Amino acid sequence: MSKKKQKSIEELLEEALVPEEEQPYSLPENWVWVRLKSINKDKKRGSSPNFVI
Repeated sequence: MSKKKQKSIEELLEEALVPEEEQPYSLPENWVWVRLKSINKDKKRGSSPNFVI
């Protein structure tokens, strides 16, 4: 069995941040541009929880 190598925090951050030249406009000082896919990895489209009443 092969295991996927887990990425370091630095690698994940580098993937998530949008490079300065790709940022459409500046943000407040304590905000950053991130790629949506980096914060939405575990979400499944169209799924909803099943409730039993």
